[in-house]
Order: sequence, then C-alpha cells, then structure tokens
Amino acid sequence: MKMAGGMNVNDAAMEVGYVSSSQFSREFKRMYGQSPKQWSHSKQLPSEMMRRTAHFFDQLQRSSW
Repeated sequence: MKMAGGMNVNDAAMEVGYVSSSQFSREFKRMYGQSPKQWSHSKQLPSEMMRRTAHFFDQLQRSSW
C-alpha cells in the first residue's frame, strides 16, 4: 500500500522510528480514525493531506523519543 508521496506503510513506520508497521497503523488509526489505507484512498485535497501527514509524522517523532 502506498501513502501520500508514494511511501508505503512499512517505510513510513521505519522513517519515524517504529519497528512494527502494525503498531504504526494502530497509532495512525487512533490519531486519524481511519487506517493508513483508508486515509490514502480518501478524497481529501492534496494540500490538506500534506498538512495532516506532516502533523502526523511530527507527532509520531515526538512520541517515539
């Protein structure tokens, strides 16, 4: 599955410090109310997607350290 910017869930998880893409997906769903797959298929505007993605990764990086 590809997320915004062409990154797959496993790569996104590793990028922000998760070793488990399953844990990343659970945390993503907790924060956004939908799975990464559902989110990537949603009809959101690209700028909104990028803003939310940046915010999500920022939050994950803060909680990972």
